[in-house]
Amino acid sequence: MLLKSENKKKYTKLTPVRSMLLYALFYYEMLGEDSNLFVANKLAYFFKRVGVSDFQRLKFKAHFYGPYSEQVVHVLHNTNNSYLKGLEQMNVKPFETIELLYDKKETISQYIHKEIPAVKIQQLKNLIHLINGFETPFSLEILASVDYILKDKPTASLEEVITSIRLWNNRKGKLFKPQQIKIAYEHLKNYQIRLSFHKKLTFT
Repeated sequence: MLLKSENKKKYTKLTPVRSMLLYALFYYEMLGEDSNLFVANKLAYFFKRVGVSDFQRLKFKAHFYGPYSEQVVHVLHNTNNSYLKGLEQMNVKPFETIELLYDKKETISQYIHKEIPAVKIQQLKNLIHLINGFETPFSLEILASVDYILKDKPTASLEEVITSIRLWNNRKGKLFKPQQIKIAYEHLKNYQIRLSFHKKLTFT
C-alpha cells in the first residue's frame, strides 16, 4: 500500500496554480536565488495581486515576514517528488531550501503554453515585470509588505507607509530603511501608472 502511494505521488497532475507557481520558482532560480517557502509565498501573493483567478482563494495575512498564506505549502506539497523535493513534511521553515527538479522544467513549460489561456500567460509576464529589480528575498519582502499596506489604503503617503512598516513589527522597523521603502513604494506607483496606458497589465 505504501509503495502504491509513493508511486502515485510521483505522477501528480499539474493544475494552473501549481504550474504557474512552479514556473515562477524556476524563473526565480534562473536569477541566481534559491527557492523556499518564503519566496513561494511572495510569488503566490503577487500572482493574486496581478489578478490570476486561480490564486484568489489564497488568504494572506500580515505575517512576521510580510503577507503570508499557510495555503501555499499545501499547493507545493502536492507536487513534492513530482516537480520538487524538500516538502516531505508540512512543517518546513520559510527559508529552508526547496530543490526544484530540473528534468521536469520542460514539462511545466509545455503545460503552461498548451493549457494556460493567453490572459493568464500575460498575468505571468505581469508578475515578472512587477518583481523586476526586487528578486532577492529581502527586496521581495519589502515590495510585498509595502503593497500589502497600499492594497488596503491605496492613497497612503510614503510617510504613512513607512510608519505602518515600523508598526508591523520591530524586525521590519529596524531592517527596512526609509529609502528602501521609498524605492518599493515608487516602483508600485509607477507600475500602477503603466496600467492606465497598457491595458494588458492588470493589478487588482
